[in-house]
Amino acid sequence: MYWDDESMQAIRDVVEGKTNKFRASLIIGKCVRTVERKVRAYKTKGEQCFVHGNKGKAPTNKIDLDTIMNFIQKNDLSDCNFTELCRLLDEYGHITISTSCLRKRFFALGILSVKCRRKTRKKLRKILKEMEKQQQTTQENLATLSALDQEEVTGKFHHPTKPRSKYFGERLEMDASSHVWIKGLGKCTLHVCIDDSTGFLVGLWLEQEETLNAYYKIMEQVLAKYGRPLQIRTDKRTVFIYNRKGKDQAEKDTMTQFAYACKRLGAGLECDSNPDFKPKVERANQTLQGIIPHRLALEGLTGFDEVNEYLQTTFIPYFNENFGYGHDWVGGHRIPVESVFQSCTAEQIKTHLAVLSERVVNNGCSISLNKSYMALINEKGQRIALPSGTKVTVAKLMDGSLFATTKNNRCYALETIPNRHAFSPEIDPEETKPKQKAKRPKIPASHPWSFESQMKFRESDALMKKLEPLYKSPNESRYA
Repeated sequence: MYWDDESMQAIRDVVEGKTNKFRASLIIGKCVRTVERKVRAYKTKGEQCFVHGNKGKAPTNKIDLDTIMNFIQKNDLSDCNFTELCRLLDEYGHITISTSCLRKRFFALGILSVKCRRKTRKKLRKILKEMEKQQQTTQENLATLSALDQEEVTGKFHHPTKPRSKYFGERLEMDASSHVWIKGLGKCTLHVCIDDSTGFLVGLWLEQEETLNAYYKIMEQVLAKYGRPLQIRTDKRTVFIYNRKGKDQAEKDTMTQFAYACKRLGAGLECDSNPDFKPKVERANQTLQGIIPHRLALEGLTGFDEVNEYLQTTFIPYFNENFGYGHDWVGGHRIPVESVFQSCTAEQIKTHLAVLSERVVNNGCSISLNKSYMALINEKGQRIALPSGTKVTVAKLMDGSLFATTKNNRCYALETIPNRHAFSPEIDPEETKPKQKAKRPKIPASHPWSFESQMKFRESDALMKKLEPLYKSPNESRYA
């Protein structure tokens, strides 16, 4: 217990005989047994009995601060917030420490978190100035104080709190965040899709720039794992909506590839440039910027392919488990959030997430695409010659396959026409390939020339039985 001046004076009065132990127990608020024990200790140790025996001693489970600092310097985690730093210390450094303990120990050294609040900075500035007046500061503390004095407090954009959607899949929010996600590669773009109702990440994809292909990738993840959502909210990027220059009328907005795919899938698409229109994904971007780069560095991932695989297989389940809220508490019971995702077949995902373009059949009965000429192939593998000037719609699917459709809903596969033959039968020598021996067909047992039929005939025929001794081998009872 903590012994204040009044409690210590009550014990002294009992020892000096000025009061009794019963009155002292009322003053202290403890039982008579505690007063008797402290009186005996006072007679033996004096004033030292009021000091706890562990005062000044380091706890046996105290973690050495040098170990933590070495882990931070080794993995370049100086810009990591304290909450995520504690998780990384536990998962990768096998060092268990609470966030509050780490924050107090770093605050005593004048180290603040990158996510600390303004009042915390003001508190540290006040302490350092008081130490400066008493001439008890070090060079590091003076440098910290100078940085705090020169700091320009910039206004942060705060997203107002809004009620979440009722159902899982009722509204998804999409955005792209440009940041140094992979250390050493400069800025690249992480495409994020999050559910407004549960806060679950439903799609992540990292590419160098913000592209239609990346948004198709996260849509593919959503459709394959969950299904078709009811509504998607995005900003007014040209990937989602296109408005001609000088024409701001909503009715003149041009439907993009992504908008057309959403229309075919039956998912609503809403676009607005105001960040408050999609606050969930805006806050998620800030959270991911403080988590993903450090985890990718600790995992040793540097390529886009391996990073995207890690994000989908490992990070998204980790994030949803720690930051998502897939259940509501109603009347003391845990009730899961109901889902309104509509199931999607693999064929629908493959055909709807396509990049469409218009082409015209030329005089050579082919179309030009990506600086190459393409021939139209029907379902029988035959090349089709459409009339010159026929307009076709070319669809490039997610797997890279190409198809062309006409106005009468005829579909054709596209095959690249090479600019030059790779082999000349007149000049180039023919490639000699070893001929494979044709497999001899096996004669069925019912055939009259089969081995089984011959054995039955030999056993049943009288002449064959008479000739058997002349033709049999010496070691067998029947002829070979």
